[in-house]
Amino acid sequence: MSKRADIQFVIPTYSSSNLRQRGTNKIIGKTSGFDDATLRFKYNMFGYVSGKAALAALPFISFPASSFSHNGMQGGILFPFALKINEGLDSGAQVELDLVKEGDNHHPEYL
Repeated sequence: MSKRADIQFVIPTYSSSNLRQRGTNKIIGKTSGFDDATLRFKYNMFGYVSGKAALAALPFISFPASSFSHNGMQGGILFPFALKINEGLDSGAQVELDLVKEGDNHHPEYL
């Protein structure tokens, strides 16, 4: 879109998972398929065009597209931060607020 904004549609790779019984190692459950698809928008508030620090806002919404989760639509916003300390050392942190669906209700989760 621009140097500061980007739209991304994320389709995860195909996965499979086996649930095994402890002790016998017998497979008691199998799941396979694609995980949920995600549409996200990234806005670079400052940095990476110039300077040593960068901060972005990244709201997203996930659509149910898998047999792995049965939670329906979920979403949230991330705030990733990066800091270039010197030529060989970078540091980063991220704050995230999600609206997660469990059962018939949504609740916030802070990461």
